[in-house]
Amino acid sequence: MAERCGVKPTTVMGHIERMADQDTALVLEHLRPEGSRLAEIRKGFEVCGGSALKPVKANLGEEFTYDEIRLARIFLRREGTIPEW
Repeated sequence: MAERCGVKPTTVMGHIERMADQDTALVLEHLRPEGSRLAEIRKGFEVCGGSALKPVKANLGEEFTYDEIRLARIFLRREGTIPEW
């Protein structure tokens, strides 16, 4: 999608996050990280506090990508596990 639109993948992720924050009816289940990975990311946010990506990425290491953590953040916000912006 990013290539087709001539933008960076991070730009697409940013748009997805903003749309998800504004429209809770937006169906994104097909983007939800797998259960155990989502649980690990949830722990990363709990350990680091807040909703910033960089500390969570540093805590989780190379096994997780920023994009996967950003997607997880959408679902964790929707369930109230981490704070909104």
